[in-house]
Amino acid sequence: MDWLTAIKDIVVTASALTAAVVAVVGLNAWRRQLAGQNEYEVGQHVLRASYRVRDAITTVRHPFMSSGEQAAALAEQTSDTAPTGDAAEDHRRAMAAAYNARWRGIVDALQELDVARVEAEALWGPDAAECCAPLRKCIGRLRWALEERLSDRTGYPEELYREIQSTAFSTSDDPEKDAFSASVKDAIAQVEAFVRPKLK
Repeated sequence: MDWLTAIKDIVVTASALTAAVVAVVGLNAWRRQLAGQNEYEVGQHVLRASYRVRDAITTVRHPFMSSGEQAAALAEQTSDTAPTGDAAEDHRRAMAAAYNARWRGIVDALQELDVARVEAEALWGPDAAECCAPLRKCIGRLRWALEERLSDRTGYPEELYREIQSTAFSTSDDPEKDAFSASVKDAIAQVEAFVRPKLK
């Protein structure tokens, strides 16, 4: 009878050990799956936010701006809405208001990208922040071009004037004919090159 009790104890112990091993293996597999799912969601967030920034840049650079868009943007402003009597100044103010309204799309998209970038940096380190830097640089260049375009300054050297115009306004749907669009496309490609391998 003692041998039956010993076998029973061995079987119970072996069963407990097997259950513990299975539980640990299952828990580790679940953790790996959860980590992979989290990485996938963060990577998707970074890509979506980058594409939103790209599309907002396209909207800001669109060369056509109707008088209705200008008037609506000017009406939303809380100051400087009364006509000055100077047609050129009134037109400049209306354009500035419209560009400010368009720029809000970039601000919103950039806020989303910043949140996604921080999530990515927490997972993958500082390289995640670096992959977004070229896109932020494009935004800075566009902001500079618009500010110059809407300023009262005159007498730009011809080359600088062309750079301001070609950055502020989309000149072609073909990136090969629009240097700034090509820069944005390259910046997006750098984000994709960093993120996409992590989605597999």
